[in-house]
Amino acid sequence: MIFSTPMVMALLAGRKTQTRRLLPEGRQPRLKVGDRVYVRETFRIAPNAAEGWPHEAEPCPGWIDYAAGGSHYCFAPDYFAVLEAFGKIPVDWDNLPQRWRPSRIAPRWTSRMYLTITDVRVQQLLYINEHDCIAEGLEEDFDDGTDSHGRSVTRSSYHAADYLPWLASPREAYADLWDQLNTKPGTRWDDNPRVVAYTFTVTRRNIDVLPMAPGYFAETSPAHPSSAHPEPVEGVEGRQPGLDPQGREAVPHRQPGLDPGRGFSSSEAPITPRALIEGHVPPHIAAHLIRASDLPQPVRKRA
Repeated sequence: MIFSTPMVMALLAGRKTQTRRLLPEGRQPRLKVGDRVYVRETFRIAPNAAEGWPHEAEPCPGWIDYAAGGSHYCFAPDYFAVLEAFGKIPVDWDNLPQRWRPSRIAPRWTSRMYLTITDVRVQQLLYINEHDCIAEGLEEDFDDGTDSHGRSVTRSSYHAADYLPWLASPREAYADLWDQLNTKPGTRWDDNPRVVAYTFTVTRRNIDVLPMAPGYFAETSPAHPSSAHPEPVEGVEGRQPGLDPQGREAVPHRQPGLDPGRGFSSSEAPITPRALIEGHVPPHIAAHLIRASDLPQPVRKRA
């Protein structure tokens, strides 16, 4: 599903939980409750991560930049998929192009989040209410002022993107956004076109990357050397970082090959791209991997 850069920013900020798409007469929604769809957004191969796309790696790891801000450690199926992401641009790994690639051609593997559909409604566009307008990703601001009687009042204003004006009502602000994105006759706000309204939850992870392996959260016990002074860790979605499912203080489960102090034990193999993509690496470690050439190496014993 394609999103404009301001709407991607709204997804990342947690403001956007609905989207409306044109639905011509006679057509049925292509998605149903429970479906997952990945987000397509404007991207580029990170210019400062040229060394992060090794020829021999499958899946091929490296960094992607996004026009909505931020970067993400992605896994292309292979090196040729990385080259295809450049399109017709000549690839010079020593001087990567700064050109952004449009969201409509963003490959599945470049996506950093996906949506899980929780509700599907077919309606005319103008049936939307103010609550749903806000759920479309509007940003709200509050201004303190006075009314005609000199009393202090707080007024709200709304907009969906920096290039759009702040307006007094969510409905006006969403109408402004809709007309910016839909300009053809029959599709504008005043035309009241037929639409499908999708409600969804957002998961900030590539749709093909599995969640953390079971057992990542473990109750604090002497079995874990680091349990005396556990550090906060990124939790599974919906859980408070540093707590297990019952709300008790927890520490990362020591996966094979991982050492809390150094990242690796001396006798185990290093973290591989496959281990990362299958969710076998704690996120507080994976989040600090900068590029493939910086993947931690095993500690070797001196001869």
